[in-house]
Amino acid sequence: AGSRASVTQRRKRSLVLSDWWSDDLFVGEEDDPLGAAECKVRVVGLGRGSNHRGMMEILKNEAPRWNAVVAFAPTGWSWTKKMETDEGFDVNPWVENDGRTRTYSVPYSEHSSYTELREFVKFFKPKKITPTVNAATRKERDKLVNKHFLDLVDLKQDSSKLDYYFKNKVSAAPSKTPKENSNDVIVIESENEDEDAEVKVEAEVLSALNGDVETVRRQRELWKRFQMQNSTQKAPKGPEPLEPFPLECIAVVRSGEYTQFRSRAHVEQRLEELGATVMSRVTSNVTHIIVPGKGELANEANRLNALRQQDEYRDHPSALRVTEGWVMRHVRARANNVAPEHSEMQLKAFEEKKKLEKAARLAAAKRKREEKK
Repeated sequence: AGSRASVTQRRKRSLVLSDWWSDDLFVGEEDDPLGAAECKVRVVGLGRGSNHRGMMEILKNEAPRWNAVVAFAPTGWSWTKKMETDEGFDVNPWVENDGRTRTYSVPYSEHSSYTELREFVKFFKPKKITPTVNAATRKERDKLVNKHFLDLVDLKQDSSKLDYYFKNKVSAAPSKTPKENSNDVIVIESENEDEDAEVKVEAEVLSALNGDVETVRRQRELWKRFQMQNSTQKAPKGPEPLEPFPLECIAVVRSGEYTQFRSRAHVEQRLEELGATVMSRVTSNVTHIIVPGKGELANEANRLNALRQQDEYRDHPSALRVTEGWVMRHVRARANNVAPEHSEMQLKAFEEKKKLEKAARLAAAKRKREEKK
């Protein structure tokens, strides 16, 4: 796509810890909202941007920047036998809105691979395994276990297996190797004594990593480097000077987890006290959309606001997206009698605008009456 991919802060942390982060490939939404706004590729939570309604919002909010939006949803639940071909997989997209939005559900999962699953079962030697994917019946579940994990399961605990009836003889055999203490701890020594207390790793964890102490050490170094990088970054700019509350604010409050207000209803109440008109859904005359101060909705609001700094989007007709912090700043300013006020020129211009709009509505109503006659 000739573009970096914008990612959330949580995804950035995962990439850094995996040693996959590259400034040439990714940009953090919170670190650089403007850079994220310019990206053609965005990594979002599953279902967040792959639904057609969400994709249409991108087309609408950033028009005329994009002609179409394509989403790739990696999930193992999309797999069916019809996808299998001699050359691999054949994925047919879900197309809506006259081809302007389409989603490809790719059969791929972030969970453990087949080899890793076998290693996990081999390590714990469970009494029973219950498959949950493509295993609606007992027969299907048994088929999956027998095909992939039968040699790793402790069959002596399953009464449906012949091994169960010989378990007493087997268990009576003396153990040749003493049982290791599961509470043993492996310590990675460091020159810094303060680090030693943090580098103690339980033997089970290292065993799962095949005793790969270097992997643990490398992840710790990556995480420290990431924290150091964040601490050396420029201090975030303070909030912009508070402007007067809009003379005409028609707002919609999105659902979510609000931290500065008790609930969505509390936000709506405060907006009405400030003089805003609160709507239940987004229409063409809505001027502001309020979202929680954290999470994907907040990141999206910051990204769109950064986009508005560009000349081509400065006068975009879509509603402004602001976080709850914007509302709280106006509420506190009003409560402390320090709320900025509009100038006389702005008030006169607003009154003149309302008069013109009223005159236009009356003229339109008059034309309709005449057309009916």
